[in-house]
Amino acid sequence: MRADNRFRPEPHAGLYQLLEELNWIEDLLEDMAALGIYNRAEAEARMHQLNTMLDEQEGHGLAQQPDDGALRQ
Repeated sequence: MRADNRFRPEPHAGLYQLLEELNWIEDLLEDMAALGIYNRAEAEARMHQLNTMLDEQEGHGLAQQPDDGALRQ
C-alpha cells in the first residue's frame, strides 16, 4: 500500500522559526563556553567590559573629529 501525503498536515511555520531560534541559542551558548563564559553574571561582566572598551575607542576617535552638534550650529 502506498502512503498518501495529501492528508499529512504541514508543519506550522512558527515551528520552523522556533527551531531556528533554538539553533541560534545553542550556537550562542557554544560560543560563550568557548570564551569561558558559563553564567549570566559572567556574560554581563564581559559585555560591560566590551562596551567600556568600545566607548573608550570611540572617545579617542571623537577627540580627533569635530562634534556633529558643533557643525549644525
